[in-house]
Amino acid sequence: MALVLDRWQQLRNAAVNDPVQQKLREVITGGWLENRAQAPECVCPYFDVCDELTIQDELIYEGQQIVAPVVMRKELMEKHLTLVFRAVCTRPEKPCTGCV
Repeated sequence: MALVLDRWQQLRNAAVNDPVQQKLREVITGGWLENRAQAPECVCPYFDVCDELTIQDELIYEGQQIVAPVVMRKELMEKHLTLVFRAVCTRPEKPCTGCV
C-alpha cells in the first residue's frame, strides 16, 4: 500500500511541476477559447477532448484516466502502468511557449 501512495505522491508532484500541466489546469479552470488557434500551443493537443478534461487533487483527468505528466510517461509505460495512467503518448510533445 505504501508503494501505491508513494507513486501517487510522485505523480502529483510531477503534475504540479510540469509547465504543460500548469498551463492546461489554467485553461481548464479559466475556460477554453473558441478555437484551437487562440489556445496556447502546449494545450492544443488537448483541444479536441477539452470537454472531457477535469481536475481533481491537482491531477488532470481525461474521463476516468489520468493525463500523465510528460516527465513520467516513459517510466509509466515501462512499468506497464498504462492500464491505470493514460500516457497520451500519441499526442505530440510540443514545447510550451508562454508556460514557463
